[in-house]
Amino acid sequence: MQIRDFFGIILIVDNDIFSQSSSMKRLLNVFLFVCFVLPCFSQTTIAESSIWNDPQKTIRVQIYKTSDDHYNGKIIWLKNPNDESGRPKTDINNPVEKLRSQRLVNLVVMKNFKRNKQDPTLFEEGNFYDPKTGRTYCGKFQIAGRELKVTGHICGWSFLVKRTTWTKAD
Repeated sequence: MQIRDFFGIILIVDNDIFSQSSSMKRLLNVFLFVCFVLPCFSQTTIAESSIWNDPQKTIRVQIYKTSDDHYNGKIIWLKNPNDESGRPKTDINNPVEKLRSQRLVNLVVMKNFKRNKQDPTLFEEGNFYDPKTGRTYCGKFQIAGRELKVTGHICGWSFLVKRTTWTKAD
């Protein structure tokens, strides 16, 4: 018997397998590569955080993983960060009056998205907040390369759907 370390995975291998032929060694190497290494490269992920531009490229949102394994997104950049008077823009359309003084930069506009277990590029069951209208929508988003496919709808009315595509910021 022989103990081998394969990318942190401890394997106990019978020496007879390796003494039989080099083709058996190759077969075992291919098997281990397919089972343990390829899955690491096959998924598009958000790692800890990523930054996305809205379709008009007027807002950048950073999507990040929370401590409870959900994903949120906050505004980190505005093309026009100040109002007409030169002060930072605030959430003036928020339905909660005491929240209208919050600055738009750092405002969380995507909340509580869960990563789909079967498709790790899909994030579902979350909410989008639109500071332009003060409304909150239910929805999901999916990563497709350098695009973020966003689908939202009025909560409870899933047949009235709006789709948009965001792009990864450089």
